[in-house]
Amino acid sequence: MISRWPDSDRTRIGSYVASLDLRNLKSRTCYQQVLDSFQDIVERHGLLDQQALQAWLRELASRWATSTLLHRTRIIDRFLDHLLATGAIDHNCSAAIMETGRRRLRWPVGGRRRVV
Repeated sequence: MISRWPDSDRTRIGSYVASLDLRNLKSRTCYQQVLDSFQDIVERHGLLDQQALQAWLRELASRWATSTLLHRTRIIDRFLDHLLATGAIDHNCSAAIMETGRRRLRWPVGGRRRVV
């Protein structure tokens, strides 16, 4: 039987980070910290849903620049995609938020991003 997420021993986060082709220890540490902070919020919230993701965003928005927060949110989104693919969750609660962001933020080839 596949264990569901969040898992109290955080093995899913550890094995996910280990499976990534991250080039240095600093990157692995960053991913681990981002995912641990998200799991902390989900555990406090009691449910993995958009409200938990929004609570995580609100809590960390005061500490990180918008560009950093966007990158961290992508880390969460890819992790949730992984959990969905492995059957640990039933849906990716970040999908709607990420799609809204993709529509608002355009990345031209070779150019700078612009908000539309």
